[in-house]
Amino acid sequence: GPTTVERQRTSSRRSCAMPSGSEGSMEERNEAMAEVEGTRTQTTGSRTRFVPLCGVHGQEPMCYLLEVDAFVFLLDCGWDDRTEVMDLKELEAHVEKVDAVLVSHADTKHLGALPYAVGKLGLDCPVYATLPVHKMGQMVLYDLYLSKRAEEEYETFNLNDVDRAFGMFNPMRYAQQINLTGKGEGITITPFPAGHSVGGTTWRITKEAEDILYAVDYNHRKERHLNGAALHTFNRPAVLITDAYNGLTEQTSRKLRDRTLVAGVMQTLRSGGNVLIPVDTATRVLELLLVLDSHWEHQKIGLYSLVLLNNVAYNVVEFAKSMLEFMNSDISKSFEHTRDNVFDCKNVHLCHSLEELEELPDQPKVVLASMASLEAGLGRNLLVDWASDPDNLILFVERAQAGTLSSFIQTYMDSDETEDLQMRIKMGHREALDEVELVEFQEAEEARKEEELLADAVYGDAGLDIMDIEEGNEKAGGIQEKARAVGQVLIEGFETPEGAVAPLFPFPEEDVERDEYGEMLDPAEFAGDEDPSPTSAPEGLEGQLDGEDATMLEESPTKVVVEEMDVIIRASLQYIDFEGRSDERSIKNIVTQVQPRQLILVHGSPEATQGLKSHFETVLKSVHAPQPLEPVTIDSVSASYRLRLTEDFMRMVRFSRVAGNYQVAWVDGELKEEEVGSGLALVPNQGALQAVQKAVFVGETRLAELKEIIQSTLNLSVHFIPGGLVCGDRVVIRKQGSRLSFHGALSQEYYRVRDVVYAQYHIC
Repeated sequence: GPTTVERQRTSSRRSCAMPSGSEGSMEERNEAMAEVEGTRTQTTGSRTRFVPLCGVHGQEPMCYLLEVDAFVFLLDCGWDDRTEVMDLKELEAHVEKVDAVLVSHADTKHLGALPYAVGKLGLDCPVYATLPVHKMGQMVLYDLYLSKRAEEEYETFNLNDVDRAFGMFNPMRYAQQINLTGKGEGITITPFPAGHSVGGTTWRITKEAEDILYAVDYNHRKERHLNGAALHTFNRPAVLITDAYNGLTEQTSRKLRDRTLVAGVMQTLRSGGNVLIPVDTATRVLELLLVLDSHWEHQKIGLYSLVLLNNVAYNVVEFAKSMLEFMNSDISKSFEHTRDNVFDCKNVHLCHSLEELEELPDQPKVVLASMASLEAGLGRNLLVDWASDPDNLILFVERAQAGTLSSFIQTYMDSDETEDLQMRIKMGHREALDEVELVEFQEAEEARKEEELLADAVYGDAGLDIMDIEEGNEKAGGIQEKARAVGQVLIEGFETPEGAVAPLFPFPEEDVERDEYGEMLDPAEFAGDEDPSPTSAPEGLEGQLDGEDATMLEESPTKVVVEEMDVIIRASLQYIDFEGRSDERSIKNIVTQVQPRQLILVHGSPEATQGLKSHFETVLKSVHAPQPLEPVTIDSVSASYRLRLTEDFMRMVRFSRVAGNYQVAWVDGELKEEEVGSGLALVPNQGALQAVQKAVFVGETRLAELKEIIQSTLNLSVHFIPGGLVCGDRVVIRKQGSRLSFHGALSQEYYRVRDVVYAQYHIC
């Protein structure tokens, strides 16, 4: 009988699926096909195993293992700003089995542990993320390292580890499919928008006919710089892995949130105080920048300074300017028409150190400073300086990571305490070495360099490993004697030139006065920089790191001095939810609409996780909320059939494009096994006429999407009315359940609107 074929072009095959419709009838159709072919039809299934390493029944960073048959994904690789190695013991135990890493957002909670995993744990596999997550994530970890390095002798990871980790990234676009190879043969990964942060991703992992969705920290609402998440567009995935972080939260409207922020900031500035907003380095801070910069621009504010303060502020804004395609569609359209980039931020001062901040005019300031946890970074220094002034405001815009300084302050805010909060904080800073320390440092450096040169010139030629010499006294003594004897043989007969560190073969340098064309050579043209920099900044930071940061990168001889300081917080404290996540009501509605066959809840407080679990158990068949290291194993019971579409058959099929990126067609054919063992093929009916099918509509109609399509295609004014849309002056579209009806005078405008709607959903 007639069926609907969905064709998706991949690099290796065409695939077909059953018609859009009720999922409940899928098994009946599969059984009917099996009856036609009897025992010759083979079914395949996959096994999915999910193991949370951390980030369940709590608000710890996210890190999960997902095994699809023999292939192992690491879903995010998060850490908190304290970067305590003990938190990664479970990751260390499983890192060798990881075949690929999927990163969903560009903050430490999703990718903070990557440099340590690559540099110290030996993680060596492809990492997949969107381009903004790749670029912004690198800036986040540069800022984390530089902030830590400024306050302590930080050796957990270094900038080389960061560069190595991000050298393993495979940047992707939204909706771009990648077909894995080797152990991952048959698995396809695809990123979709998640909202919350630029480049934020909902991952779809497809094996055969099964979809696995990984959607954490998503936001369905449209914001100033981001479109909403695409999660609601999926239907009946095999598994949905999502978070319960906002499972007990109710959000206010975006306009009310923005007005509350601006009102609190302006009230403090007008009273002569400063505003400190601890923020992340490169994700949610962009939304805050746009809100405040827009207010500064519209109100023509010149009496107060608006500042972005972190080690990579310039690079973050420059990257944001180049990633408009991943942002709000209104931003992209505006740039196409006016060439004005919303992230020009003409009212924002970009500062990379406290010295640059002090150079700004002496007037009240709003400073967006990293890091949001206040565990390190320039924001921590400003907190110590500004907290004691009652005219100032400390404004938090996200819930703090557990165990951090921000968490301690927010806990005080939620309490009924009336006395000022007193804290004892350890503050570290770098100082130049004194004369004695400098001499000792230089002697140690010279000894280290001589040892390295000796290893290269002598031990390397002798086939020895310099590490062997340091292993033990007895063994080292024997090896050193052997190396010394080899060195004497090499040196005998040669005289060490003056100024050389090792024996050299004589090499007379030819004095060339003219080039091969006879032109006189001027040595001055080839003279290089007389004082080249001994080190270079990391990729992407050239020319942007100066002051303290450039000093750190050059490894100048400094020492860390740690002081304990008593801090009394007399400044005003305020919290405004700028996290950009869907709230409890939205989570329930979206997940219920998606209707996953298996739901796994992660990353939320025990109360939020249990609350959502209890709710979804009433509307879904299978809901899991695993504890750390508790595996969830899901065996696929749905049958999938591999069919080969022959060329003769494909020539008879007429495809129509419908909503989304799908091509759908009616087919009328026979299932045959052309050769023994070659599998089933769909071939044209022999000697039968092609059946004539009725026109049908495929897909789910959403008025909001239809409004945008009609506006962009016909350039008509379209607005909502209860239960429908008004298009232009003469046409009304009403929706009753799944049925659309058109109302209006028969006119050219009526038929144009109808044709646009038909083009989205209609096939015949």
